Amino acid sequence: MTRRVLLISNVPQTYRIPLFNEINRQLNEKGIELKVVFAAKGYKRRKSNIDFSEMRFQYEILKSFKINFGNVEKTMFTYGGINGIISEFNPDKIIVPGFSFATIKIFLRSLYKKTYFV
Repeated sequence: MTRRVLLISNVPQTYRIPLFNEINRQLNEKGIELKVVFAAKGYKRRKSNIDFSEMRFQYEILKSFKINFGNVEKTMFTYGGINGIISEFNPDKIIVPGFSFATIKIFLRSLYKKTYFV
C-alpha cells in the first residue's frame, strides 16, 4: 500500500518549488507519494513567472474564488474542490499551513471522516 501525503498551499512561488522538490525527493526515498494542491495559479499583484516545468512533484491547481477583505494583501481563497481531491488521492496525512478556508474545510471534514492533518 502506497503511503501518501497531500500538501496544500495558496499559490505556487518560485522560492517554494525547490523546497517542494526536496520534500518530494525525500518522501519518495521512503516510498511515500506527495501531491501539492494550490488554491490558484497566482496573484495578479505578484510579478513572478513560475516555470511549472521545474516542479518535480505531482500538483494540481484548484479553481478557487478569491475573497478580498479590504485590500489585495488580505486575500483568501475558497479552495473549491479540495474535498474531492482528498477523497480521490486518499492521503494518509494532510499538511495545510496557516489559517485558511482549506484549514476550516479539512477540520470540518475530520469531524465526520477520519482525516489526519497538520
